[in-house]
Parts: sequence; structure tokens; C-alpha cells
Amino acid sequence: MGPGIHTHRWDPPEGISIKPVGVYLLHGVGEHAARYAPLAMRLAEQGYRVAAHDHQGHGRSAGKHGLIDPPGSLVTQAAIRIQEFAVETGNHPVLFGHSLGGVAATELVLQHGLPVSGLILSAPALVPRIQAWQKILLFTMNQVAPKLCIDFPYDPSYLTSDPEQQQSAKDDPLIHGVKSASLVQWLVQSGQRSLNLAHELDVDTLLLIAGEDKVVDSDRIREFARHAPDQKITVYDFDGAMHEILNETKAHREKAVTLIEQWLPV
Repeated sequence: MGPGIHTHRWDPPEGISIKPVGVYLLHGVGEHAARYAPLAMRLAEQGYRVAAHDHQGHGRSAGKHGLIDPPGSLVTQAAIRIQEFAVETGNHPVLFGHSLGGVAATELVLQHGLPVSGLILSAPALVPRIQAWQKILLFTMNQVAPKLCIDFPYDPSYLTSDPEQQQSAKDDPLIHGVKSASLVQWLVQSGQRSLNLAHELDVDTLLLIAGEDKVVDSDRIREFARHAPDQKITVYDFDGAMHEILNETKAHREKAVTLIEQWLPV
């Protein structure tokens, strides 16, 4: 699926009946797919085959931190791997995307018509919280030095309120705060295109919204849900949860995983 792309796989334990549909995970910016191992292992124990990869410049994949060149290749690389997984499992998978991964997943389904058996969006960064002056700066950087990567201070307290999860993120050498102007510009533009196409959503979708999200504009995500066909979207709002719902307090984490388990096709 591309040189130096690190893949992950979680298969059902021996003796567990394998579900006909698999699950493919797309992680967020600055992190890596191994952080979703707790969710993946829970699903594997129920018979789902689960796969993922680290985006270019993330986790154990090759590339400069924060640089996906060109940014659209993030979607291209994902599409190739998802289609390979579909061939292997014999069915189109359910596609899960968190934050940046949620933007990529939504683009794949809404803008490119990638066939999937369902869509799970966890705090999708369709509208990131970027101030006006930051947008101007990013636009200028994208014109002058689109591949310039800036190491923004990584503060997990913006992502989760759980002290143990915050410390775990700080101790993870594969997590970084590096971003390129071109990647952020792509994210903003792709998110807006998907917002405009919400009414065309034709895939069963589970949307998880973080009520205290400091990274994503949750009101705009709710707007996406309002414009999507009612019969195609299920929305759950996690009051008090920050951006990384699956790394939030135990109550939020458990609720999110349970919702996903109950929503997935049998």
C-alpha cells in the first residue's frame, strides 16, 4: 500500500466464530494506530477481524513527522489498504475514523464513494478549532512553504481529562505535535466539502461527539448530523468528554466501546 507504511492487525482468538464483516481503523493526527488496540482487541474477541495502518509520517510508518505529501495521499493510501482488507475478508468493512481519520473516512465515503458496510466517526475534525489569524498564517505558509513542518507543543490535557491517559500519551515516543501547513489546509478543505455533502450520506453511520472538545468545533459536527438523512445516522453526545473519547475517563471509554459493539452489524 506504499513504501514504509506500518500495518496493524487484530484477529479473533482461536475458537471464536469469525464475523463476516471486518473493521478498519483510521487514527488521528500526531498519533498512531496501536493506540486503538484496546478497542480492536475487544472487537476481535467478539469475532471481528480488525486492521489499521499508521499514516505516512506517523507512528512506525516512514516519512517526516507531520508531513503527508501530497496531503491527499493519506486518503489514497487508506483506500488501497481498505480495499485489500475487503478482498481478504470477503466483505466491505465497517470504517472507523477518529479526528483526522474521521475526515479521511468521511471523504472516502462521501466524496469518493468507497463502499463500506458502515461508518463510525469519533470526534471527526471536519471543522477544527482554528482562529482567524491562524487560518491566515496557515494559508500564507501553504503558499510559501507548504511542506514546512512545525512542532506544536503537545498537550494531552486538551485531549483527555483522565490523568493516567494524559501521562500515557506523554510517555509515548510515537506521539508528536508536528504538523505541516499543507496537511492542515487539506483537513480544513476536505472537512468543508464533506459538510456540504452531508445530505448525501447513504451509509449507516455512528457519530460520537465530545461535548467538551477543544480541538474540533462540536457544534459544526452536530450540524453535519442534522443535515444527514435521519435514517442513516445515529448520534451520541458525550457530555463532559474531551476530544479523545476512547482515551477519556473509564466511564466514557466503556460507554463508547459498548455503543460501538451494539451498533456494529452482527
